[in-house]
Amino acid sequence: MRVCLFTDTYFPDTCKRSAYIKTLYDCLIAQGNRVMIVVPDYTEEALFVEDGVMHCPARKLPAWRPRGCHLGAKKERFRRIKEFNPDILHAHDCSALGRFAMRAARKFDLPLLFTFHDPAETRPDDAPPPEPDAKTPRAFYRRAASRISSLLRVRNLRGMLSLADLIASPSSKAQARIRDMRVDRKVEYFPDSVSADLFHPAHVTEDDKWSLRNRLGLSEKQKIILFAGVLSPDKNLGILLSIWSRRLKDDDTLRFVIAGEGSEQPSLAAAAEKLEIADRVVFSGALSHDDMAVLYSISTVYLSALVSETIPLSMLEAVTAGVPILLKYDPDNLHHIIERKNGFFFRTGKELAALIRQFASLSPEETERLREGVRSTAREFGAENKMDALIDAYNRTISRHYNGHE
Repeated sequence: MRVCLFTDTYFPDTCKRSAYIKTLYDCLIAQGNRVMIVVPDYTEEALFVEDGVMHCPARKLPAWRPRGCHLGAKKERFRRIKEFNPDILHAHDCSALGRFAMRAARKFDLPLLFTFHDPAETRPDDAPPPEPDAKTPRAFYRRAASRISSLLRVRNLRGMLSLADLIASPSSKAQARIRDMRVDRKVEYFPDSVSADLFHPAHVTEDDKWSLRNRLGLSEKQKIILFAGVLSPDKNLGILLSIWSRRLKDDDTLRFVIAGEGSEQPSLAAAAEKLEIADRVVFSGALSHDDMAVLYSISTVYLSALVSETIPLSMLEAVTAGVPILLKYDPDNLHHIIERKNGFFFRTGKELAALIRQFASLSPEETERLREGVRSTAREFGAENKMDALIDAYNRTISRHYNGHE
């Protein structure tokens, strides 16, 4: 099968979407499919294809449309799609790349599958906070621009939902979001997945472990409590720092390693200083996939206070690597882990601290048995195991497009 994947973000940008697309690409290629990823490129002026990726020259739109861009080389873009001759188009967003996928689907009469990654895109952005003088033209402009951005995004999404032959989503709440938009389409639940092989500890050497510990300033005796992901307000990392200050501050054998980048990093670093735990918290910054595999292999637990209806990709990676999860209890989080098999819920700071100390006190033999048990649950999330389901979704999309049924 020949598949075109359309995404507004891809490597070298590191985020959940780009990691998902990379895993999808690798698994499809491993099964003998032909795949081309279509992405915007803000550094080039001419379109080119390299290593299975079609780089479309693009320029970013104003700040009030943070995910928007304008794609160039229109004729060349369509020529390359026709030349690749795909069996199916698979769009992963409704911005410029999504609109390109829709136009290509219409122009060449091709089946289109849309993965609805973020149901929050159906909600208008909150208006930016007013400036000191809310009557200034600039303040009114910012509010109007934010509203226009939201309306454009919803309009694009409605167009994608109407045109796509099949809609899938890793969010169990996507159906309700679409219903709220008064779009009468069925959404298929399709959870995120990761490669079972990519983060397996068997690929990590002792030299790799020593090297990464040395770079992060961690001794062999220190137990790593890990968070990985974008450092944004919804991750509630400030709450975890506060708990650490009250409950774990005096334990010099523990280190809270925060892997990733984001807008919250400066304020989190300042909070660690204020709470007098700066020497207990390590901000690693963004790490490569290879470094993350090493980091998972030397981590005691993965810790998160995030509340979300979709499971974070880094959490899936941790389970694949055998790292148990400590997750804040919330109804939206209940389907993320199998309690007492690959993770535990905590409800209070006292309960969290007790669980961390319990995991940190395990012997090497007990730790390895625990990690083996956690890895055994990762088969449910393995991308390789979900390829048959994805190929089936592709075939049904094609059948629905050409025959009007599955």
